[in-house]
Amino acid sequence: MVLEQRHKVRKTFGNANDRTGVPATILSADRTIYNFSSLVLALPSIASRFLRGLEDCDHLVLEVGARNPGQIPKQLEAFTPDIAVVTSVGPAHLSTLGSIEGIAEEKGAIVSKLSPAGFAVLCADNPIVAQMAARHRGRSYTYGFSAGSTVWATEPVFDINGLTTTIHDETGSRELTFPNLSNRYHLYAVMAAWCVGLINNIPPSEMAKTVTRYSPVKGRGSSFIGARQSLIVDDAYNANPLSMEASLAAFDSLAGERRRLLVLGDMLELGPEAPLWHELTGKRAAEVGNILIAVGQHARHYANGFNSLPEGRSGKIFQCNSANEAMKIIDSILEDGDAVLIKGSHGSNLYRLARSMGSGH
Repeated sequence: MVLEQRHKVRKTFGNANDRTGVPATILSADRTIYNFSSLVLALPSIASRFLRGLEDCDHLVLEVGARNPGQIPKQLEAFTPDIAVVTSVGPAHLSTLGSIEGIAEEKGAIVSKLSPAGFAVLCADNPIVAQMAARHRGRSYTYGFSAGSTVWATEPVFDINGLTTTIHDETGSRELTFPNLSNRYHLYAVMAAWCVGLINNIPPSEMAKTVTRYSPVKGRGSSFIGARQSLIVDDAYNANPLSMEASLAAFDSLAGERRRLLVLGDMLELGPEAPLWHELTGKRAAEVGNILIAVGQHARHYANGFNSLPEGRSGKIFQCNSANEAMKIIDSILEDGDAVLIKGSHGSNLYRLARSMGSGH
């Protein structure tokens, strides 16, 4: 959004954190082209769009992701970044990348590929990401909720109308209200974009008008009023332990005095430590929710965590196998004015539950 106010931009659409996203965006091609025969048939169209796109593109904004070791370095053979933005390193894709250290090494490759004239944009609140500055010979910009960052934000104030925070940079401070945001975590994207804008000499006053229109991808924490005047928070797009913590914290602020129902699906691709991560998340959920509806193969691990706090702190627990079963449970227990958080990995299919409760309109 920030760059598009003054420049022609080609960017990755949707969620493309796998090996197909970069070439598809560079070529302006359909990401459904996966085999050689379909690629050959599509080449004339791809070439035409590619050449036409080069004439109309000042900036190429790419999401570079990986599920397996070596995928990011392989993608970097196709281009050299001028700006590398690293958002987080945490327990995601552990089943394929092996460890937090393996994830850090994979993501850090994009910082190492920068030339000395390039810029690293790093999340200061994630210590592993912040340390990647040592992998770059040029200038690094940092962002987060601490005053020592290049761009930093105050802790937001939440209500049903969105969130309000103050963004600070070297030019000054600006209080901004984001009507489409309900999650503190969304501000990391805002601050990262602000850093990119500063690097490209976009005036902060102009960025302030632009970023407040930011709306996350459907299922990334959007909220709406559903049946029985319940507050529904749809964060069912995907999940890992870090995003679970962020979602629970935002829901805690947003739900206020309402009774809280937590519908939590499996966090996938966490490897052998998956039961532990689900139990730890269940413990955190017990600090936030009154009722837990745990969905999937790790439902009992969520339940174990949720039920482990001192007597009197734990709430009602339901365990089920599918989103359809969870919907039946909600239908039977939902009361006027409840708050409902829906969160899980895409493979848990809780996005279907969110749609059925009205988020798809």
